[in-house]
Amino acid sequence: MVSHSDEQQAEIRLMGLILAQSLFVGVAVGIFNAELWLNLNSPLLNGMTYSMGAFAMQGLGYYMFKMFFQQGMDERMHIQEGERRRQHRYRDMQRVFDGRREDLELRMQEAQLEEKKRGSDGKFKKKDD
Repeated sequence: MVSHSDEQQAEIRLMGLILAQSLFVGVAVGIFNAELWLNLNSPLLNGMTYSMGAFAMQGLGYYMFKMFFQQGMDERMHIQEGERRRQHRYRDMQRVFDGRREDLELRMQEAQLEEKKRGSDGKFKKKDD
């Protein structure tokens, strides 16, 4: 089962990848429009050449995204997971502590009742006025 946070992280990664690839395709189109790189006479050759160039730029964008952004996101996710585990352990410890405190209070009340029972022995003590 995928948590909401994991789903959001996956969506953010996908949007970052799409953004990076769009920027690189835009650069390839700009280079073609400025006629800075291979400008052949055949539209088929131009299309094939720039398709390969766009694919190479997208591959480079994917690699850069994985190297820089993915590592940072993975580290943040690892830190958040550690924090969640720590909070879970803290809640468990608090629950155990509360249970022990309740047991101690019940024992104290029981001891007080036993003491009252022994002290009175069925007789009521009078208070000195």
